[in-house]
Amino acid sequence: MVSITPDSPVASVFGRSPKRKLVEEGLGITTVGQLLRHFPRRYVETTELTEVGTPEVGQLLSVVGEVTSASVKPFQRGRKTQFRTEVRIRTNGPSFSLSFFSPYAGQANSYVEQMAPGSRGLFTGKTKIFNGSWQLEQPHQLMFGDGDAEDETLSKLLPVYPLTNKLYVWDLIKVIRVALDPVTDVPRHADARAAPAIRRARRDDRAPARARPR
Repeated sequence: MVSITPDSPVASVFGRSPKRKLVEEGLGITTVGQLLRHFPRRYVETTELTEVGTPEVGQLLSVVGEVTSASVKPFQRGRKTQFRTEVRIRTNGPSFSLSFFSPYAGQANSYVEQMAPGSRGLFTGKTKIFNGSWQLEQPHQLMFGDGDAEDETLSKLLPVYPLTNKLYVWDLIKVIRVALDPVTDVPRHADARAAPAIRRARRDDRAPARARPR
C-alpha cells in the first residue's frame, strides 16, 4: 500500500471526485499538506441559530437555520409538470427563502420530509432579494439530527472553510476527515512549520461530521 504524506498529491485522498478540480483550481490546493493546512475561517454552533447581520447581495452565505415552513408547488415548464419545494428558515437575524426544483413529485415531497418545520441544518447559498425578502439561491443543506447513521458523530461545532464556487463545507469536511488518518511522515516533512499544525489537526476535532449533501 502506498503511504500518503503531506507531499502527496491531493488526488491521493480525492480520487476521481469531480470536487478535486475545484479544490486544485479554485483554492490552489495541490498537496495533502496544503489541504490539512486549509483551516476553517470560523466554526458555527449546530445548537445555535447563526447571528446574521445585513447580508450583501451575491454573497455566498452558510448559516445554521431552523425551518419554519416547507411546501411543494407544481408549475408548468412547457408541457411538463415540474415541482418547486419552497422552504423558509429563520436565523438569529433575517429569515431566508429557499427553492428546490425537481421534475418528480416524490423527490419534491422528500425535501419537505427532510426539512420539516422545526428541523435545523446548515444552509448554504448566494444571497438575493426578491419581492423585499431575502433568498438563498441555488441552496444546499445539511440537516441535523435526522437519525442518519452518518450524522451520529455530528459535533456541536461545525467548521466553515474558505470555499470556491460549487464547493461546499461538507465536501471539505469529508475529504479532510479521509486525509487525517492515513497521512504519514509528518515529523519528517520538509516544512517544519507545517508539522505541528498537521499533528494538531489529528488531535483536534477539525472534521467533526461525516456529512453528505442532501
